[in-house]
Amino acid sequence: MRCDPNRYYHDPRPYMGKHDIFRGQDLGERVVMHLCRSLRWKSYHVFFDRFFTFVKLVRTLEQNGIYSCGTIKKDATGFPDELKAPNLRGGETQQLQHDKLVATVWKDKKLVHLMSTTSDPVGDDPVVRRLRGGAMAEFVRPPPVTAYHKYMGGVDRHMQHRAKYPVGRPSKKYWKYLVNFMLEVSVINAFLIYTNTPGVQLPSARYSLLDFLVDLAQQLIGGFSSRKRARVVSRLGVPAIGNITAHQSVRMDRKRTTCKWCTKTWRKEEKGNCVWMFYVSGSPL
Repeated sequence: MRCDPNRYYHDPRPYMGKHDIFRGQDLGERVVMHLCRSLRWKSYHVFFDRFFTFVKLVRTLEQNGIYSCGTIKKDATGFPDELKAPNLRGGETQQLQHDKLVATVWKDKKLVHLMSTTSDPVGDDPVVRRLRGGAMAEFVRPPPVTAYHKYMGGVDRHMQHRAKYPVGRPSKKYWKYLVNFMLEVSVINAFLIYTNTPGVQLPSARYSLLDFLVDLAQQLIGGFSSRKRARVVSRLGVPAIGNITAHQSVRMDRKRTTCKWCTKTWRKEEKGNCVWMFYVSGSPL
């Protein structure tokens, strides 16, 4: 799926397993090209993790007018050998550039490898990291790493919303999962549009997705209720004349049997001995 940094959901593609047309090698590359088919020559910047990142993919996107950035496996085809395992200290960077394609390795706690066409390799941005013992230290990081950390994560944050407030129940039937999925993403998108629309007065300063779901449910339900009204019948099952109380289940001094009235009426699931209390002028008989 493709989301923007604000978690708004744009485009999906369900994976069909062994029946999927994109199965096999280069699955990630073909999926990214499919999801970006509507972004060609619009100068968009797309970000993805190392499962999808290939040097060939980054070049192809750039040839279609789409800038991209993503972490990459150090042994990926086409990644420079000089940047696979350099001896760097914390905060140090090495980069190589070919045309608009920039290969970067940056030492954080571990080596981070990236391929990018989104930013100029020149320049560093400060970042604070916690060291062993609790001390804080300031490092610098290259622009591709800064851009990746700033804009990556829209899909993950969208999935967090889905996991926190799911719709329906888990099911092995794929069509139920797809229906629930579309309901979930529709509700999340509606919440994001509502809260980010200029001029909208939110009910509270900390209006959350849960508050939106409660308001949405109340508006959809309205005044509808499926609760059945209590039926007033006599001991023999015919409409009673006079004032009688509700049907009650009590314990009696005889062998337990199924209530005859419950068997004949809609309350078939209730078992035990039942009794009716009749009132005449406010006094029980």
